Amino acid sequence: MAWELTATGVGPLSWEAWTAIGTWLLAVVAAALAWALARRSRRDARAQIETMREAATAQVAAVEQAAIEQRDVTERMARAHIDMMREDLRARLLLHYATQWDSARMVEQRKRLAGMLLSSVQSGTSVSHEGVSSEVPNFFESVGLLLGRGQLDAEMVWHVFGYSAMRYGRVLRWFFVKDREAHADPHLWTAALELLATLQKVEEAHTKRAHSEFPRDEMLRFLREELQAPPAAAAVVRPSR
Repeated sequence: MAWELTATGVGPLSWEAWTAIGTWLLAVVAAALAWALARRSRRDARAQIETMREAATAQVAAVEQAAIEQRDVTERMARAHIDMMREDLRARLLLHYATQWDSARMVEQRKRLAGMLLSSVQSGTSVSHEGVSSEVPNFFESVGLLLGRGQLDAEMVWHVFGYSAMRYGRVLRWFFVKDREAHADPHLWTAALELLATLQKVEEAHTKRAHSEFPRDEMLRFLREELQAPPAAAAVVRPSR
């Protein structure tokens, strides 16, 4: 039996005392539960927020990665399209020059030049550079300039013009040197000379041997071919030897 201190002494607890104690205990328990629930709610809220943050971060990262991959695909497609257009333009430009090379006007210029050079090779004498028509050298200068700018492909140029260009170049080198001296311009015919050097490298890569000067008989045969009928340079790849 519980006791309490009263005005008259110590005696058993009254109903009101028990009710007060119970109420107090209930209040303590309720407060403790409320505090525990609040603390748990805060933990759950923090965990939920962290989960949502991680999910959002992952989603943003996934979107960014997808955007990067899409950009890479788009860039690759754009580069492929540009490369295809560049190759198409190169082919069209080369076809234009091939057509020009075999045009009636250029054929006549080639025959005229071949006749002069043939007489020179046969006699072992040099032709005066003033008497050389500039049509053929200018043609090679133009092709060399475009090749140097990357607007023509070296392999394609070699296949189309390599046979004629390298043989004409063999007998025109002296003309380039003399014309430079006559005009006091060391940069004159630079593109044509670079064209010949590039074609020589391509041919060496194909033949797997170092290029050597064409023998006299080879040059005579080539110049006679030019006089009789121009070779179909745009359709036939001919060996250098």
